[in-house]
Amino acid sequence: NGAADRAETTLAGVAGLGSATADLARQHLARLWLWQGRYAEAAAALEPIVARRSTRLDLRLDLARALEGADRLDEARSEFERVVEGLPEEPGAYYGLARVLARQGDSEAAEEAMERFAELRRLEREALLAEGRREATRAEARRLVRVGEPTAAARLLEQLPLEGETVVLLARALLAAGDERAAEEVLRRALLRDPSRTDLRALLGEVGSRRGEEE
Repeated sequence: NGAADRAETTLAGVAGLGSATADLARQHLARLWLWQGRYAEAAAALEPIVARRSTRLDLRLDLARALEGADRLDEARSEFERVVEGLPEEPGAYYGLARVLARQGDSEAAEEAMERFAELRRLEREALLAEGRREATRAEARRLVRVGEPTAAARLLEQLPLEGETVVLLARALLAAGDERAAEEVLRRALLRDPSRTDLRALLGEVGSRRGEEE
């Protein structure tokens, strides 16, 4: 069709850049066209990429949105369903699927998809609030260390899950409080869960050096 032809003409300019670079340029153009409401052109740009990179579910989600906007509802539904199957925690896929199902007259299935979308959004909000509370706790612990109260900082951090930045903050608070043995234990526990963390191994070496000097 005309839209697809125009898209291919525009994309021809990047075809000589090499497949990976050309695909990246197509993705950027497609997302621009989605934002502009040029759905048929976006779909024409994305379809060959998705055919080559079938496991890229983020691209499938973009393609599904483009197909929906271009009124290719059966194809859009199929793509949304594939994203839902591969990324069951992606709210945008359920939202798009609900829209397509509603347009196809399948109100019951549309309602189910919309309920799942709402539930995932609720869980996202709760996770953001929980992370906000964790970050506030970490910020207060940093302040306590700065004002010379590392033991109080450690007690505060011990209330959080032993993961991410909290591990380093807790270990350093314990070190500042003079409790190298507890700091070492914290680091070893965290490394048992995630042996790939080189930052914890480096800090553990630092703790070992301090304990060796003291002995």
